[in-house]
Amino acid sequence: SFVNMGTGMFVHEASIIIVIVNGMRLIRYREK
Repeated sequence: SFVNMGTGMFVHEASIIIVIVNGMRLIRYREK
């Protein structure tokens, strides 16, 4: 149960980082 919760948190954090990186890339691409 604890491992499953940790994995869920890791996936959640990773998804947030991916969204932020994609947003930054889109902003930089628009500025060009």
